[in-house]
Amino acid sequence: MEEKSSVSMTPLDSELVGKACRVFMTLAYPKGESSIPARKLPYFAIGPSAPLADLLPPAEKATGIAREVTGPKGELSGYEFRLGSSHFAHLKLRVQWVDNQHGPSWIFMVDTHDHFPRLDTDANEAEWRQLQQLNRQMKEQIEAALEQAGVTTPNKLLRDGL
Repeated sequence: MEEKSSVSMTPLDSELVGKACRVFMTLAYPKGESSIPARKLPYFAIGPSAPLADLLPPAEKATGIAREVTGPKGELSGYEFRLGSSHFAHLKLRVQWVDNQHGPSWIFMVDTHDHFPRLDTDANEAEWRQLQQLNRQMKEQIEAALEQAGVTTPNKLLRDGL
């Protein structure tokens, strides 16, 4: 994988990304692998020696699912994977290169992508708030499971810093 950053980033490890995607998707699609949309299945099936370049931009399989995240100077700082869930197609797994007190590393987090307000009727507003609550619970559950699987999350970084 070719890096765009002038900062030395360790390339993403396919085993780690595969583990994170499987943890995310197992919880996001509780009815199992058969309920995962076909275009997203390659992310569930990332193996330890899989070439990640096939699933990262600009690869065709990445279109509409994976996108690069850039820092303030336009440098590559991570990726977002729109893996969705059984109740919300826009749930994302975000992978960010972070320099912390223990040295730089990749951290994984869930972006619920539901922070914008709904301007519809009161009934729709109530449904939207319910969806936001469900997404927050899903985020907490996935990030806790990622930590249990040995994947670094923002909460782990915070605890390690205390």
